[in-house]
Amino acid sequence: MQPSEIAKRLSVHRVTIRRTIHRFQELGTSADHPKTGRPKSSNTAAVRDKLRLRLMRNSRRLLRKVAKEIIVNRGTVRQMAKNVMKLKAYKLQKAHLLTDHLRQVRLQRSKALLQLDATWHWETMVFLDEKIFTLEQQFNSQYDRLWSANLSSSILDARTVARSQKPAYIMVWAAITSSCKTLLYFVDPAAVGTIRPKNLG
Repeated sequence: MQPSEIAKRLSVHRVTIRRTIHRFQELGTSADHPKTGRPKSSNTAAVRDKLRLRLMRNSRRLLRKVAKEIIVNRGTVRQMAKNVMKLKAYKLQKAHLLTDHLRQVRLQRSKALLQLDATWHWETMVFLDEKIFTLEQQFNSQYDRLWSANLSSSILDARTVARSQKPAYIMVWAAITSSCKTLLYFVDPAAVGTIRPKNLG
């Protein structure tokens, strides 16, 4: 029987039939050719199942700790998670806490704002905003370093970043309407809470 006839009867591509016949004539079996290189010892189905079960129980686990538990190199574990299991590590995001009470308050305020817009001329509405900036030295505890041969007194003073419970601050205030906006006002801390808009023209 010709390979084309076998392919039609089995509904398989004829190239697959020819390769199978050639492999059987060469090896005496239909098994695959022996592969070159060292076989996989860590990135196996059993290890991937262990990793998958641990991440299903706690998706916030560190891959470094999982690698120690299953006794596999952490680079291999990371490769399995990203390339084989197609997982991605997402950072946690900050969001405003919205309870049922806060949602109700927002709904009431939005309705009141719409009523004001319907009764007043919206061009006369004034939107205010302020921002408080603390006057403290910023530093990154992970990346900021100070190189020195020893810890002398001058180095100890230089590597110390002072913090206080109530740091100095300054407030920036501004307002905007449909036709104009104010400049940025830097408010003295003693005057916070006493600023009122007078003339935005």
